[in-house]
Amino acid sequence: MSERGKHTPGPWEMDPFIRSTHIVWGPDGQAVCALEDRGGTMIANAYLISAAPDLLAALEALTPILEAAESNASGNREWFWVSPRINAAREAVAKAKGDA
Repeated sequence: MSERGKHTPGPWEMDPFIRSTHIVWGPDGQAVCALEDRGGTMIANAYLISAAPDLLAALEALTPILEAAESNASGNREWFWVSPRINAAREAVAKAKGDA
């Protein structure tokens, strides 16, 4: 993992009690980011950002399972659609870690 990919460990939580700014908090009360309302997407963005560590962990756990299943299903035409999705998961993990 590159230096850029070292993030505040999760879980992160969105603070829903401030009206004009939403703060995403990491453990130990460390602010991860603050979002100002500019166009009505602030709350949705805050929820998405607060889910980032959980989404990353889920992709990291799921990718090897999908790779193994794909490997075991070689030649099975029903699995042809899996490879692009596994590649997308790998790319998303690399991007989240600053390796893309």
